[in-house]
Amino acid sequence: MQTDRIVHTLEEKYKLFRCFLEISERMCTESVDLLKDDMDSRLHLQSEIEKADAQLRELYKNAPGAEEAAKNRCDYSSLSPENKRIYDAAMKVHGILYQIQQMGPLLKKHMLEERSSLLKKLEDTQKSTASAANRYYQAAHFESPVLKRHFGFKKA
Repeated sequence: MQTDRIVHTLEEKYKLFRCFLEISERMCTESVDLLKDDMDSRLHLQSEIEKADAQLRELYKNAPGAEEAAKNRCDYSSLSPENKRIYDAAMKVHGILYQIQQMGPLLKKHMLEERSSLLKKLEDTQKSTASAANRYYQAAHFESPVLKRHFGFKKA
């Protein structure tokens, strides 16, 4: 019974990490406009994973050897049949975690490239003629006391 609950929770944790991996893979190629929603989704998944971890900690308290099996701190051949099921379910989780870790540098690289692209666009916008004209307009017209009164601005 306890073993079934642990294995089920590990399987749910695996599904959460699977979704996390799929979102991370998508984030490695998508534009900056879509990154925020996916980052929010990943944060939500992290919260759900933390809840699963809390459940597992409680379940491990009443299952001798289960935590060691789940964390691969044992000799597989010496495990009971129940703990072998836990070990096998946990190894799937460890496998997906490894894939997520491998994706980290790719995701970081893509996000840095997107950031650089945005900074370049911002610099280009600030150098544009329209931007320069707008700054001139703001400086020339709204600094004048007469125009401040005309447009309803009060002196600071």
